[in-house]
Amino acid sequence: MTRSFGLKLGLLVVCGLLAVGCKPKLGGKCTKDGKEACADKSNALVCHDGAWVTMACRGATGCIGAGDSASCDNMNAEENDVCNLDGDYACTMDKKAYLQCAKRKWSIAGSCRGQNGCAVNTKHVKCDSSVAKLDDPCMKDDEGDHACADDKKTSLVCRGGKFALAGKCGGPRGCRLKAGDEVDCDDSASDIGDPCDLADHFACSKDGRALLVCKAGKFAKDEDCKKKTCKIQGDKVGCL
Repeated sequence: MTRSFGLKLGLLVVCGLLAVGCKPKLGGKCTKDGKEACADKSNALVCHDGAWVTMACRGATGCIGAGDSASCDNMNAEENDVCNLDGDYACTMDKKAYLQCAKRKWSIAGSCRGQNGCAVNTKHVKCDSSVAKLDDPCMKDDEGDHACADDKKTSLVCRGGKFALAGKCGGPRGCRLKAGDEVDCDDSASDIGDPCDLADHFACSKDGRALLVCKAGKFAKDEDCKKKTCKIQGDKVGCL
């Protein structure tokens, strides 16, 4: 599932000096919280709790300009980098996750292992989370969203801030992505006790001897296929 998040200030933050002619220094005193200035091409100084601290500008344009026209491009960042706007978003340098600014530090908010990764423009962060790993972080807004595991053999679901196992995709199609990032888990061949998330959904046991049905989040035996074999024909499953 691809998510798009609005950025509070477009990720390019206006820098400013404490006073005309006053050059900030790392660790020096400051009075206006959140005030920023360029330290060099790759870093800004920002006033936090009465002192100037370093904030990395890892985006393509780095830190440019001077005085009130200076700007720090931190649209790309690393976990634990200093940030200056709680609730803002950025992409990690490897584009495999997105970050959220909280308590003036960037922290991992979700994984973006899909083919489009994490991308940023001046207004939004877009995260392709259609592929994930078990226990990868996900946001509350993604609760209930599905992803394919990177082995394409299981599907995952966002629960309580992490991707959890949703189902095993033992059918011939495995786990795949359809149009619009929709996750399709082919669980038409499963084992008794395998997880499932679609009540009254049917599958064949992998040995073909029983028809299974999804009950209370797990596959259970519906009936034995005695003299017949449980088969998969298109979207239909049954003892044939």
